[in-house]
Amino acid sequence: MLIDRGFGALLVFERTTGLEEYVQSATRLDALVSAELLHQVFFRGSPLHDGAVLIRQDRLVAARCLLPLSDNPILGPELGTRHRAAVGITEGTDAICVVVSEETGAVSIAEHGDLHRLPDHSHLERELGAFLAPLGVERGDADGRSNLFLGLWRQRATRAGPRVSAVVAPSAGRASQ
Repeated sequence: MLIDRGFGALLVFERTTGLEEYVQSATRLDALVSAELLHQVFFRGSPLHDGAVLIRQDRLVAARCLLPLSDNPILGPELGTRHRAAVGITEGTDAICVVVSEETGAVSIAEHGDLHRLPDHSHLERELGAFLAPLGVERGDADGRSNLFLGLWRQRATRAGPRVSAVVAPSAGRASQ
């Protein structure tokens, strides 16, 4: 849905490394993550659309988070600020970032300073689940703290809107880029 609308996005999922320092200079929200909220934040006319959102478990803690930019020379010149910020925050923390390119609609995940471009939007939920699963916990076991977000999206999909993969990815009628 973000891709359908041509929205770029940067979502930071906190794991064990605290990210409070990035919340301090951001706009605090402390709201339950929902498709509607993410649409409002990343809408180009929104005062919150610049920067990243920080997600802690099932809460969107802050928007307009300013993140460190990676200066890794391996990153190609075609990657903009949003991608460099995704890599930058993951170089010094154990956070996971989902980045959606405003220009191409491509979805990537950053972890430990590496950027993984997904082949298409259908891989997002599986990949994000694997990255967020606590060590030793199989994907789909929502007992772990890090899996709470994915469990929330699966549970709420039938009554309150789409899962994170559906929020970020295009609707069925549009081919992925």
